Amino acid sequence: MSFTIKKPTMKLPIYWIFILFLLPPFLLNRSDLFIICDLWHLAQLVMVCIMAFYYFVNYRARNTIVNAVLCYYIVAIISSYLNGYSINTIKWDIASDLGIVLVIYLLFNKNKEKALYYLSKILWLYLLINTLVMLIWPNGIASGRIGQIVWFLGGKNNILPWILIGGGCIILDSYERNKKVTFITYLKLAICSVQAFLCDSSTAVVVMIILWGIYVINIIVHNQKLLNFFIGGKRLFLLVALGFVFVVFFTTRSNVLQKFSEWFGKDVTFNGRTGIWIVALNYIKDNPLFGAGPVLVFDMGWSVYMTHAHCLYLNICAHNGIIGLSCLIYILWNVLKNAKKIPLVVIFSLFLYLIGSIVEVYSLSTLLLFCMVLNCLEQKNSRT
Repeated sequence: MSFTIKKPTMKLPIYWIFILFLLPPFLLNRSDLFIICDLWHLAQLVMVCIMAFYYFVNYRARNTIVNAVLCYYIVAIISSYLNGYSINTIKWDIASDLGIVLVIYLLFNKNKEKALYYLSKILWLYLLINTLVMLIWPNGIASGRIGQIVWFLGGKNNILPWILIGGGCIILDSYERNKKVTFITYLKLAICSVQAFLCDSSTAVVVMIILWGIYVINIIVHNQKLLNFFIGGKRLFLLVALGFVFVVFFTTRSNVLQKFSEWFGKDVTFNGRTGIWIVALNYIKDNPLFGAGPVLVFDMGWSVYMTHAHCLYLNICAHNGIIGLSCLIYILWNVLKNAKKIPLVVIFSLFLYLIGSIVEVYSLSTLLLFCMVLNCLEQKNSRT
C-alpha cells in the first residue's frame, strides 16, 4: 500500500480580473497614489490590447455592443484629431470602457453563471466599502474638482450609477441562482441604497425612492408578463427619448414653460443647468458630426468653465458629435428591444440610470458594463 500527500493549492479564479477594469474613482483624485493609478491604467491598456486581438481572431468581432463601443471610440479618436488633440487624451477612457465590455463578453462566453456571480460579488464589495467609508469618513478620503468630497466610488454624482448598476447585477445573480429575488438580496440592496441618502444629492434620493417603489410593486404584483405589457423595454426607450427632447425644448424655449414651472414652485433653470445646456447646444450646432473634441471644456463666459454639460446625452454629442451619440443610442436600443428576456425590475435600474442621465453626467464605463451584461444574458435566454 502506498499513498501520496498532495500539496494544497489555491487558484485565483480568472473572474477576479473584472477588478482590473473597475478602478476605484477615488484614486483619480489622490496625488499621493498617482503611481498606483498610472500602473492600474497601464495594466488596463495592455490587457485590452490582448483581449481585442483575441476577440477579433477567435470571435470574428461578432458582438454588436462591443463593436458599437469600438465605433464610438473610433469616432472619439477622429474628433480628437479634428480638434487638434491626439489619441493620448482619451487612451485611458478607451482602455477602461472597451476593456470592461471585452472582459464581460469573453468571460460570460466562458461561463455566464460564474462570471455573473463574481461580477455581482465584486460590485457588492465595492458598494459595501463605499458605504463604510461614507459612514466612517463623511468628509471623504479625497478631494475632487472645486473641493467636492470624494469617497471610495467618487463624489456625490458618481454614487448613484454604482448603486443602480451594482444593484442590477446583484438582482440578476439572484434570479440566475434562485429564480427570484431573495430576502438576502433585498438586504444587500438596502445596504447599498443607504449611501444615496448620505451623498447630498437630491437626484440620488429621488431615484432611490422610485427604485424601491418599483421593488415593492414587483413584490406585490409578482407578474412579469403583466408588468412587461404595461412598461416594456421599447416603451422605456421612448420615455427616455421624450425626456431628452423635453430638455432641449425647455432649454431653447424656456419662456413657454416659465409659468408652468412657477405654478409648481420649481427652479426654471434646473439649478442653473439650462445655461450649461444652451452652451452645449451651441457647441453641437458648430460641430454637429464629430463634436468639439473629447476633452472639451464648456466656456460659460466671464472666465467660468464647466467640465461637463450636466446631461450625458448633450455631453456626448458636444464632445463626439451626433455620430458618437448615435453609437450610444444603438447600444441602448439593442439592449432594450430584448428587455422582455430580462426581469423587468432589472431593466428599471437601467431606465432610471438613463433618466438620471438627462440632468447629470454619469460614468459611461458603468453604463457600458450593465449594457454588456444584459446583452450577454439576453443572448443566453434567447437560446434556452
